[in-house]
Amino acid sequence: MVVLTATTGAQAPASTRLNRLIGALEQGRAAMGTVNRQAPRSTDAARALAVRDLDFAVFDVEGGATDMTQFAASLGVLRDPAVLNGRPPVTPIVRIPRDDNDAPEAIVAALLDLGVFGVMFGHVDTAEQAARAVEAVRPQIGGPMRLPGESRPARYWGVSASRYEEAADVWPLMPRGELVVIMMVESPEAIRNLDAIAKVPGVAALFFGPGDYGRAIGRPSKLPVIAPETEEAVQAMLAACRRHGLACGYPVAGPPSALKEEADKRLAQGFTIVTQVNLQVF
Repeated sequence: MVVLTATTGAQAPASTRLNRLIGALEQGRAAMGTVNRQAPRSTDAARALAVRDLDFAVFDVEGGATDMTQFAASLGVLRDPAVLNGRPPVTPIVRIPRDDNDAPEAIVAALLDLGVFGVMFGHVDTAEQAARAVEAVRPQIGGPMRLPGESRPARYWGVSASRYEEAADVWPLMPRGELVVIMMVESPEAIRNLDAIAKVPGVAALFFGPGDYGRAIGRPSKLPVIAPETEEAVQAMLAACRRHGLACGYPVAGPPSALKEEADKRLAQGFTIVTQVNLQVF
């Protein structure tokens, strides 16, 4: 069941942005999407996502190794004209494997080479981790160097090599950039370091992980219900996003009857990126 769509928030004219998540935020409306573990491993699942009215989809490969051939095939489905039938393409973001969090350069370079429009980094607890994550995404800083205008991502984006070279950098640090870097807040240590993490140049958004946070404090969550201590952390992150001008994300989950109510609550609180968790694609 789809509860969140790209028109759930305030309506606005179509954006010229390649990255629809950025386009939504620049228009002053919330970006609506999903986090999905099936799509990176199944073209059928990716095809089901491609026809949903979503701004973006996070291909979640946090759990382990990624078959890059299959990942590329799934990405291709999201921009296949025969699948889209005139619809705007859903923007692909990727959540990298947890084992790569401490040294993300190689996996991030490989995924950007396939054409993803951003990276979500899990379990970011310090400003140092956040800075390394941003450096891994930026082509001219640290990590395995990507050649500007490389043909594969430019072709995937549907732009020229020169346009890709101009756009393959992080927004909003580079206003014309089309890549987003999202930091997940999932522990008390991250809450203590919110301001330091949010100040790292190149961070576009903070995104709360209520499941892992609840486990970290010994108060497991069963979404949409979370412990009061977890809700306090959610609000602390939202306040930090406001202080530093960042987008702020939250996942809504639970029975269908509760999803829209939870989404509306988080949007009213000021969250600007909302995802539906466990969106069924089959």
